[in-house]
Amino acid sequence: MPQIKRMGDKYEDDLHVRVAVYLNHVKPDDCVWWHTPNGARYDPTKAAVTGAMMAMLGLRRGMPDILLLYRSKLFGCELKSITGTASEDQISTAMELNAAGASIADPLDSPVRTIEEMECLLKLWGIPLKFSYSDLKNKSIMTPYEARAMTAIMQADKGLKARRAVRSRRKTGIQYAAVR
Repeated sequence: MPQIKRMGDKYEDDLHVRVAVYLNHVKPDDCVWWHTPNGARYDPTKAAVTGAMMAMLGLRRGMPDILLLYRSKLFGCELKSITGTASEDQISTAMELNAAGASIADPLDSPVRTIEEMECLLKLWGIPLKFSYSDLKNKSIMTPYEARAMTAIMQADKGLKARRAVRSRRKTGIQYAAVR
């Protein structure tokens, strides 16, 4: 029985944003990466119509969260929260992509749960990085490019914390009066 993924898992969404910002700064110029939003949120009153249309357009269940094309080679991985697990569709799609010549990390055994794990995977695939995130966290002096990258990651973290705070206020029903 496949594991049911909670839609909108906030921790996986947060990880995804952080990895996206990270990839935009560390990938080499001849590497392209993207995310195919198969888990699109849509109007539940039109779910059947939207699902049918997406299937007709070629939507494929289980596509990896992150796909990278580097020097004619396709790489991919799943991003998961600490408790997240891969679905049967994700496992079978990874197997098919690997059989077709791609290098897709096993979504069951090695999902990416941190930026550090993403960095290790990129290094394993032989994709050169503009800088090491692990080294950067311990650096006191950075190049201007590294400083911009670290600032972007910190801004993403700040935005995600603000989003989590708004969500938690909604859940707890805390109302804030307007200050005049």
